[in-house]
Amino acid sequence: MKKCLLLFGAGASYGSDLYDTPPLTLNLFNELKTFDSNVWNQIPKNLEIFFISDFETGMSLLFDKNPKLLPILQRSMASYFFKFKPKEENLYRKLAKKIISVNWQGIIATINYDRLLTKAFIDEGIKIKIVNSDSNNSVELIFPHGCCNLFNDNVRGLPKNISMDGIRVKTNLIGQLPVLKNNSKDFYSEINRNAFPPIMSYIEPEKSTMSGEDFIIEQRKLFKEKVLNSNFVCIVGVKVRPQDEHIWQPLQNTSAELVYCSGKDWNEFEKWSKNFRNNKKNTIFKGFFQDFYNEIFQFLHL
Repeated sequence: MKKCLLLFGAGASYGSDLYDTPPLTLNLFNELKTFDSNVWNQIPKNLEIFFISDFETGMSLLFDKNPKLLPILQRSMASYFFKFKPKEENLYRKLAKKIISVNWQGIIATINYDRLLTKAFIDEGIKIKIVNSDSNNSVELIFPHGCCNLFNDNVRGLPKNISMDGIRVKTNLIGQLPVLKNNSKDFYSEINRNAFPPIMSYIEPEKSTMSGEDFIIEQRKLFKEKVLNSNFVCIVGVKVRPQDEHIWQPLQNTSAELVYCSGKDWNEFEKWSKNFRNNKKNTIFKGFFQDFYNEIFQFLHL
């Protein structure tokens, strides 16, 4: 059986339904300010323009200006991403139904912070595996950037009692698995009563991580291993960012056929593939997830 890996990015969640989906990064800052103005108004006014024009640059500048604000922002951002739920016609739910119908044994990686994918799978009866999947109705998920509802239960402290540098303070799971909290009561209890944010990389150029750093390092190693050993890799809604080496270096080096679908970004992928994968097979769908999901499913033998 051919080995398949499916990689989702922000464009996949944004395009998974016609409305009520997470925004693309370009619109993220204004959405966060509307969602939780008490927290996001704490960002210095002279930095707001950077968050609006390039969220990653704004976050990087904040590292130097006010690193103690970072864990607070992460918890607020996690609450924002948690609120999105997949409706019946969401493409992630269609994917889940296909996976169940053929007992698909491929691997899925997501660099999104929202829980649309995991909730869609759970709602359809698929078990989420964060380690190797070996049973029916289960799928292995890899989280190279973490997720809004993925927690390290080993470390906790009340927000009112702890103020910490979001860059220099790190937590590790030390061999334990993270906990995926999909129940709203459990999630908000954790967010409101624990100063440590979920296991989510910062949206900044280095994609550094405060909570569960060892887990994220291992997830990126696992992603590399699985990509290099795949026959097909489908990339959906992921902007070409070669500086994210933990994502794009394995994609560059794999002998797998790459299938790319990310709306208007197809020309950037075409340029990248000519520079770095000129003698390898690449297939480009010049449209969005909504336009080509059936073709993508076929490539994955779904």
